[in-house]
Amino acid sequence: IEQLADGIMGMSATEYTLTNQLYQSKKIEHKMFSMCFSKLAKQDKDGVTAGVLTIGGVDSRLQRSPMVYAATEINNSHGWFVVHVKKIWLRKGGGQSVKAMFVEGEAGAEAKPEYTLVTENESKLNSGSGILVDSGSTDTYFPRSLGPAFREIWQEITGMRYENRPMKVTREEVLQMPTILVQMTPNAAHVESDESKLEVTGVDDVPGLAGKLSLDSPRDIVLAIPATHYMEYSIKDDTYTPRVYWSESSGGTLGANSMMNHDVLFDWENNRLGIAESNCDYDELVEGVEVLEEETEGTATVDLGDGVSKDCVLGESNVELSCIETVDTSSCNKVGQGSNSNDYELPGVTKITILVEEEGFGDGKTCVTAAKEKITLLNMRKDARIDCNDGVCHIKSVCSMTCKEALERIDTAPETKSDTETNTDTDIDTGPDSDTNPGTDKSNEQVKKACPDEGWGGCQHSCEQSKITAELRQDGECHVGKVETRSCHIDNCGRSDPCRVPFLVHAILLFAGVDASDWTKADEDFLVETFASAVNDERESGDELFGPGDIKITSVNKWSADKDEFYSGNIKTGMKIVLEVSIYNENAVLLSEAKNGTKTVIDKGKDIMHVITGPEHTVCKESDIYPLSKTALDVHLELGKAKFMPMVIQNMRDNGRESLGESVFAPLRDEGESVERSKVLTSWTIKSEISGENGTFPGFNKDTSNTPLIIGASLLLFGVCYCGVFFGTFFTRRSFRIEQAKNALIQKMHETRQNRDRGEYAQVDGEVEMGNLESFEDHPIEDIEELDFTDNSEKMSRLK
Repeated sequence: IEQLADGIMGMSATEYTLTNQLYQSKKIEHKMFSMCFSKLAKQDKDGVTAGVLTIGGVDSRLQRSPMVYAATEINNSHGWFVVHVKKIWLRKGGGQSVKAMFVEGEAGAEAKPEYTLVTENESKLNSGSGILVDSGSTDTYFPRSLGPAFREIWQEITGMRYENRPMKVTREEVLQMPTILVQMTPNAAHVESDESKLEVTGVDDVPGLAGKLSLDSPRDIVLAIPATHYMEYSIKDDTYTPRVYWSESSGGTLGANSMMNHDVLFDWENNRLGIAESNCDYDELVEGVEVLEEETEGTATVDLGDGVSKDCVLGESNVELSCIETVDTSSCNKVGQGSNSNDYELPGVTKITILVEEEGFGDGKTCVTAAKEKITLLNMRKDARIDCNDGVCHIKSVCSMTCKEALERIDTAPETKSDTETNTDTDIDTGPDSDTNPGTDKSNEQVKKACPDEGWGGCQHSCEQSKITAELRQDGECHVGKVETRSCHIDNCGRSDPCRVPFLVHAILLFAGVDASDWTKADEDFLVETFASAVNDERESGDELFGPGDIKITSVNKWSADKDEFYSGNIKTGMKIVLEVSIYNENAVLLSEAKNGTKTVIDKGKDIMHVITGPEHTVCKESDIYPLSKTALDVHLELGKAKFMPMVIQNMRDNGRESLGESVFAPLRDEGESVERSKVLTSWTIKSEISGENGTFPGFNKDTSNTPLIIGASLLLFGVCYCGVFFGTFFTRRSFRIEQAKNALIQKMHETRQNRDRGEYAQVDGEVEMGNLESFEDHPIEDIEELDFTDNSEKMSRLK
């Protein structure tokens, strides 16, 4: 193919477009799609990477701010997506984001941005067909009558005339050109559902909402069109051309250049247009997966789905109690003289401890089943006892060894050195012929390296997670040194439970100069600890906003400055981390606990169903939520402080520069631009919806805790309806037949009565002779006296 673009595909809200056809064919669940146009297209012989198209919904991994929704009108013959524009602003100093808290001023100083209102004439802005959002239009257009006011303000800010012709300016000058802000009417349903959420962070802290920009309507939606989008650059001429035109007789179009670096959802079902800021970098998503899948065994796996595996995932096996530790060798001395004591079998017990990395849920593999598979690999007896709780699985099994084997193991054990001071290499030879020197002194830190550091396991439905610290001992096995447990409120604890976790604070962190391909599970635990410590730095013990177990890292990606227009600096690569913090409601209780511990038959049925549907949801009161909204706000404010990221990095250093140097965060060990340019890119708070007395969640993750009751009631209702229809039909037919018979009898009786009243009459032959009608005279008799007849016979003869 000589040209890369070989056609045009319409995506309007009409019957014949792709979205509707896929929906009608049941290939997608919702009539919606999203477009995310990247500013910097990368072209090669295989085509152009210009962004991401998602059909049927959105990919939230692309978003660096929460999605906000503008109202759209799409009930028209063309299927256009039309928004209602209320105001247009110009922001001095530029800025890529709609929320530019500070812009670079003279001599590199930071100052608050200045806003100038261009127009609030809604009738002119939305005249004619209104303002269309059209990805098929490359440029943006507004009404001609409003152009003079825009040009005057733009020239006042820049000192240059605004004309749609090439301009010889530098990129630095373009970055200082004003940003166009388009203020639109919000989707009514979105505003109603967000009333309580906006009380948490305030509308001014939510990117995409007007906030203080428009005090009369702070929940309006604002779209930012920076100069880097509306000033088109020509490589050939090294010029920039303004591509926002004030040329329309009525209405206008928000074209592709206004949509750049935004994830835009065209929601046909709900009459709304979703907008979220984004880099729109598809390669980043793909590379993020590759980074985490192509690395070595120690590489962390970050789930890019819902964050929870359906199957239980177990870690490495660690010996908690070995067979040699439990056998009684004194029995060997009690064996009779006629027996061979060397072959005497000594009974013992062995115990293995395994970390639960992910608990699993639904119809996935249980931890007990996963542990049974481990038994086969460990050559343990099939009748071994398995107990999985609090994030750890214990496998206990009987074992045996001969007196000879036991005594040899005891004789070769070191006498003066502890197990933790010997044989530290993972490929250690512990056999009888080993030339390893038991007395070799190895540091405790080296011993720990010999066994894999699995870090903290998955958060269980009991809201606890565990960590096993293992040590390599003289027998060459990794033995359990210590088991730690801490509270957590992620994964299976609080997953889709708005009463237990009513708020989620999301944050996107940039670590400049850090290579994401070196990411490991140990780095994840390291960051979680230092992040929590930085947020709670000024708080007393027991007054923390959240703990390390409340943080979940959702994605780790490579970052490039070339793909991020929101970044300025000399560092060109780095690592971008997306995490979420659970704000936990300690007053939330399980419904069964709310009933004073007594369970009905229905409750017991629900317990069985939770094996399939997942953990039981909690119940709570609306009054529990308000104090937590303040907690969420406090977290959000901490992340917004200029000193926050330096505090995170300092906490890393405080944990030991040596351990920091061996982690992925090694570039941050010393001061430099990597430290200076590392920052919180953005953060926002999401509030789960709670309604009803029981705190049920009417969202996409439906509460199925009442499934047994619903199923039973449905079956009962079906049975009643079926019986009603059956017996109703039977009696209706019976009544109909009786009525038919009754009517037939009445009709028969009626006919019989009529025949009786009529009497008997002779049938008249149709061929009877009527006489000669030719002589018949049909005229009056003039002389009436002639009709004076004496008798009836005479009268009858005269009538003939």
